[in-house]
Amino acid sequence: MEGLGEFGYGADHPNIVNMIKYLRKTQNSWGTWQARWGINYIFSVSSVVPGLARVNYDLREKWVQRAIEYLISKQNDDGGFGESTLSYNDPEKWNGKGKSTVT
Repeated sequence: MEGLGEFGYGADHPNIVNMIKYLRKTQNSWGTWQARWGINYIFSVSSVVPGLARVNYDLREKWVQRAIEYLISKQNDDGGFGESTLSYNDPEKWNGKGKSTVT
């Protein structure tokens, strides 16, 4: 979505509308998505929200705010974020928990 936004696609483009529908349908109860392209819930928010912003989607919508609030709640004391691969097997216990990493 972020890449399409770079080429001028907006939130009202049919392909973007379908992407947003998918994101809304697959968002989990704590506001994130399971990611396989990076380690997991922290990474999903850090991919989805910039994409929504780039297509000028309203980030004040409740479902987006849930994702942002999740991310803020998982910030480590050192200011960074991290997540262990353990979150794939036990998301209730490990989502958004891990040593801070650059990514």
